[in-house]
Amino acid sequence: MSNILRRVLSFGSPSRATSTSTLEDEDTMFDVQEPELEESDPIPNFAEEGITDHTEVLIELMQGPSVSVYVGKAAKPITLSKRLLMYHSPVAARLLAKQTTPDTLALRGHDPFAFTHIYRWMHQDKLDILPYCTRTGTSPTAIQDACTLLCRIFAAARYLDIAPIHGLVFQELRAAFAITRDAGKSTPVAPGTVMEVWREGGEGCGLWKVVLEEMCVAFTRKPMAVFAVYDECFERIEPFRLAVGEAMTGRIFWGGEVGGVRVDEI
Repeated sequence: MSNILRRVLSFGSPSRATSTSTLEDEDTMFDVQEPELEESDPIPNFAEEGITDHTEVLIELMQGPSVSVYVGKAAKPITLSKRLLMYHSPVAARLLAKQTTPDTLALRGHDPFAFTHIYRWMHQDKLDILPYCTRTGTSPTAIQDACTLLCRIFAAARYLDIAPIHGLVFQELRAAFAITRDAGKSTPVAPGTVMEVWREGGEGCGLWKVVLEEMCVAFTRKPMAVFAVYDECFERIEPFRLAVGEAMTGRIFWGGEVGGVRVDEI
């Protein structure tokens, strides 16, 4: 058994398992609990009116008042159509309905840049983060930035309950992983991103499963990820430590199982 593998398997014990509630980092983009929301007026349903074309829906939703969304620590809000936001996000609709100032909304735990791309998706019906981040070339840094941004977009979309974005994020992440492997490089998932994704939803989160699948590959295929770079992940996230340890000892394989979960069934 290699020294690296011994270190993986020696990190911690079940008694030291770390939950999402004990990873304390006030600056993380993902450390936000979804509020308990009251019922509100129904969101417009254009499908019932026979309007399914994105452009037609957008034109209709752009009518009416605007809402100012304050995201993260940004002092300047992002302004968009209130009906457009409420249509795509039932969480935003309920929050706005019960506020005394229904023309503003605060998303203080999220990334302003990530929300600007959600805003663009609402208007253009596409995400295209990978093309955006690699517009000047597919350098390792550009691919890593794309992966981090995609994960933060997922966090904001998950909080706002904008489900269609989830699949788009997974699709672009896997495309980023493929580009990196084709270029003979190691994983584009930074250790900080692993930590943030774990905090976002833990084992029950689809994004975590996608990232964990990639990391198991990163530690079992050349060029392998540098073990020491991910020390904190191994130390503080028991499912990560166990899954990678299983992968390195050959108990799982690409398309197999990680902790009893099919990694290719997200």
